[in-house]
Amino acid sequence: TVESHHVIEVVQNGYMLGERVIRPALVRVAQ
Repeated sequence: TVESHHVIEVVQNGYMLGERVIRPALVRVAQ
């Protein structure tokens, strides 16, 4: 689904930036 794809992109971006960024990114996706 489109939502699933968007979630993956956000997570990848966060991971690239750093562990600190991936944490908030995951929270945003959950909400």
